[in-house]
Amino acid sequence: MIQERIELGPIHTWLPGPMKMKLGMSGDQMLSAEPVFGFSSRNIEKNMIGRSIEHAQYLFSRMEPESALLLDRLYGDAIEQVCDQEVSPRIEWIRNITSDLSELNFQLKFLAKMSSRLGVRILYHSILKHRETLLDLL
Repeated sequence: MIQERIELGPIHTWLPGPMKMKLGMSGDQMLSAEPVFGFSSRNIEKNMIGRSIEHAQYLFSRMEPESALLLDRLYGDAIEQVCDQEVSPRIEWIRNITSDLSELNFQLKFLAKMSSRLGVRILYHSILKHRETLLDLL
């Protein structure tokens, strides 16, 4: 039976990013955890108004450095749809590979943060070592 509700966030060192975590507690035992997302706004639409396509792409890919490859892909897809352009199968294949590697990069970063917070330093350093190899590929 939940006796107390605690809210962490939206910024807390225990959390992997801007989010809230609603915890249901009974003494020192956690009985439930409910994540609440949506606390990271970058005002992308406002920053793009009145920009040339090239300048907007430059700004767009720098809004979130960790997601630059994904943001570049989304921006390119949007421009191709607006201009009614088709891309070659090779370009689509390269985009899919980089998207998958980028997703793997995010997952490794999350695992490294969690292992650090759990105090498993050897796992933390091992994950970061493998993540660097992945980033070299990208």
